[in-house]
Amino acid sequence: MVRISKSWYYLMAMGLIVGIGGHLMFNGAVDEILEFIGFMEFIGALVCGLTGLIIKYLRKKKGLLH
Repeated sequence: MVRISKSWYYLMAMGLIVGIGGHLMFNGAVDEILEFIGFMEFIGALVCGLTGLIIKYLRKKKGLLH
């Protein structure tokens, strides 16, 4: 079975916390910056996690992983 590493889940959770927390707790430019940083962190962790998942799946399919 191929799974996404827990590290990517933690980074996605931190991104959501920063993005939503920034939206709820701040106003003005700080709000926009924290939303952007948080959601870019979430998207980046999601893309990296899924890319790693695809690479692991392909290696397993070829028999390169044990």
